[in-house]
This record gives sequence, C-alpha cells and structure tokens, in this order.
Amino acid sequence: MSEPISDSAETAALEADTDAAIDACGGDPRAAVRALLVANRYLENEVDRLGEAVSAGFTRGRLRRPPAAVDKFGDELDITVTGHYGDSRTLR
Repeated sequence: MSEPISDSAETAALEADTDAAIDACGGDPRAAVRALLVANRYLENEVDRLGEAVSAGFTRGRLRRPPAAVDKFGDELDITVTGHYGDSRTLR
C-alpha cells in the first residue's frame, strides 16, 4: 500500500499541474481555464453517455430507474415482466 501524500507534496503537485496547463495554452491563464472547462464538459457528457449505455441489470438498478409506464390519463400502469428463467415480477 502506498503512503498518503502530504499536504505540501499535494500542493506542489497541484501547482506544477497548474503551471503545465497554463504553459500548454501559451501562457494564457484564461485559455487554460477555457480548455479545462471544455475537457470537463466532454468528460461529463461521456459519463452521461456511458451511464445510459449500461444496463440496469448490470448495475443492479443503482444508476437509474426506468421511467414509469403511464396511460393516456397519466396514471401509472402495472407491467408484469417475465425473466429469462421464467421468474416474473410486477413493475409499478
């Protein structure tokens, strides 16, 4: 197991990463912030896309609940689902 990073080492690493991001943008701090925001938005979209692609069975329902089935009046419908092995359950 690795040793925890001290606050001063973590601060030094963060400062070095900050300097590297600014240097990568030609020394312009505003461009560095913009680039980081664009990268963050891309990663957020990837998380959303991958979360939608993962089945509820794989995650055991921890990520999202499928939308409820409703009739034309907005009342929830009971739906019985039969599983692969013949087991069934009613969804509400």
